[in-house]
Amino acid sequence: MHKNYIILTGASGNIGNKLAQFLLSKGYALIMTSRNIEHLQEMQELFQEYKNNILFMELDLSDQNSIENFVKSVQNIQIKGLVNNAATDNVDKIENLNYKKLQDIISVNYVGTAYLTLLLVKNAIAKNQKLNIVNISSLLSIFGAEKSAAYSASKAALEAFARNLIVEYADKGIVCNSIRIAGISGDLNILGSETKVVRYDTQPKTENTKNNLQQIPAGRFSTFTEINNFIEYLLSDKSEYLNGQSINIDGGISVKYPGYNI
Repeated sequence: MHKNYIILTGASGNIGNKLAQFLLSKGYALIMTSRNIEHLQEMQELFQEYKNNILFMELDLSDQNSIENFVKSVQNIQIKGLVNNAATDNVDKIENLNYKKLQDIISVNYVGTAYLTLLLVKNAIAKNQKLNIVNISSLLSIFGAEKSAAYSASKAALEAFARNLIVEYADKGIVCNSIRIAGISGDLNILGSETKVVRYDTQPKTENTKNNLQQIPAGRFSTFTEINNFIEYLLSDKSEYLNGQSINIDGGISVKYPGYNI
C-alpha cells in the first residue's frame, strides 16, 4: 500500500468520529479502530463514500495480544501519524473506586495506549520513517475534579510518557504532542449509546448555560472544527519542531482559573 495512513484509535467515540469525518473530507487515509465489532460495522456504513481511504481494524487497548496483533497487521502499511483518542472513564468518587476500576481505566488510557505508541515508534525508527503522534488529553490531567481521579491520573501519565518519548527519540523523526481539551460545543452523540453518531456538523450548538460561558474568557466553548484543524496541524510536517508539548485548548480557562474545577 502506497498511501500514508493516520491511525485513529477510539474512532467510534464522539471526538474520534467527528475527527475522522474531518480528516477524510480533507483527503487523508485512515486506519480506524474500535474494540467493538458492531461499532466497526456501523462505521463502515457511515463512511461508505470514503471507503477507498479507510481501513477498519479491531483493537482492544486493554489486551496485550490485541495490541501486538494490530501492530503486526499494519507492519507493511505506510503509517504517517497516530492519534491516541481511545479512552475510558468512570464517574466514581475516590471512596467508591476499587482495584478493578482503577486497572480498567489505566490499562486503556495509559498502559495500552503507551504500549501501542512505543511499538509503532519502534517500527517507524526501524524503517527510518517519521511518525507524528497526537494524544487527546484533558484539562483534568492537571486540574482536580470530583469523580475523575482515575481518569485524571491516566491522562497525566500519558502526557509524562509522551515527554520522555521525545527526549529519547525526537532526533529519530518522532513528534509527539498532547492536547488538553475542555468543553466542546456541538452534537456529542456516540456510537453504541442511546443515539448514534450523526454526520459531522461544523455549526456549534448553544445549549450551554450562561454561567458556564461566563467562566470562560473566550465566552464560549470550542468547536469541533477548531479542535480538528489544530489536530491536522499537529499531524503535518509544519509542526514538527513543536514537540513533547501539552497544549491547553480551553478558551483561556486555565489562565483565568488556574485551579478551575471542571
